[in-house]
Amino acid sequence: MSYKVYLLFVIMTVLSMASCEKIVNIDLNSSSPKYVIEGSVTNTSSHQIKITQSKNFDEENEFEGVDHAEVIISDDEDNSEILMPVGSGMYQGDDDYGRPGRTYTLTVNINEETFTSSSRMPEPVNFDSLYTEDVTFFGETLKLINALYSDPKGIENYYRHVLYVNGEKSNSIFVSSDAFFEGKDMERPLPYGDFEDGLVEGDQVLVEMQSIDKQVYEYFATLIKTINRSEASPANPASNINGGALGYFSAHTVQVKELVIE
Repeated sequence: MSYKVYLLFVIMTVLSMASCEKIVNIDLNSSSPKYVIEGSVTNTSSHQIKITQSKNFDEENEFEGVDHAEVIISDDEDNSEILMPVGSGMYQGDDDYGRPGRTYTLTVNINEETFTSSSRMPEPVNFDSLYTEDVTFFGETLKLINALYSDPKGIENYYRHVLYVNGEKSNSIFVSSDAFFEGKDMERPLPYGDFEDGLVEGDQVLVEMQSIDKQVYEYFATLIKTINRSEASPANPASNINGGALGYFSAHTVQVKELVIE
């Protein structure tokens, strides 16, 4: 199978999976509420952590912000920062940005419970360009966004692409690894909408490319499976948070490209 044929197969598969944009109702598998921790350290912004708590399984599955936690981020160079609460469960660091190659550790203390996670920030992989193309299937045409980048040889790499259209973040999840295309030029299709309600002329598109570590990749890969699973009680995504909380902690690099649909 040629790369181009494989790419078209990937497009069809992603269209069937990622175009379904819906709210994720995390299966708690327990009567006890769970803390949900989501946050990042990047090379372009200050540290941010969001902490929420679910309700009992027999109540509406909403998440309430937790503003009374102690949140600490440290690295393997003995630097440490206490993040400050800014409301609605959000915790914000100062202007200290993350650095590729360092390992960052998150520690969250809530009442008598402690949750920890570590993530190593990979070296950035250059985000070469962003373009659109018209793809036709069964007589219908869809404008498809493609992100181009060159995967480096000899290094295990994992990627996440975050898509924004007219300032709004798409709920679709785009993660990939270089398992089958190590050291090659990559074209990552990022479908948006469908044949009836997709991209149109004048739409402003922004794509954020993240170089992520393996555990964060596995979290989002299993989250995709959770979203698309039809069972009544799907498994929770593979969190990299220790201590019983749900969610993820990611140290990653960020690069951004923008375009306007013509």
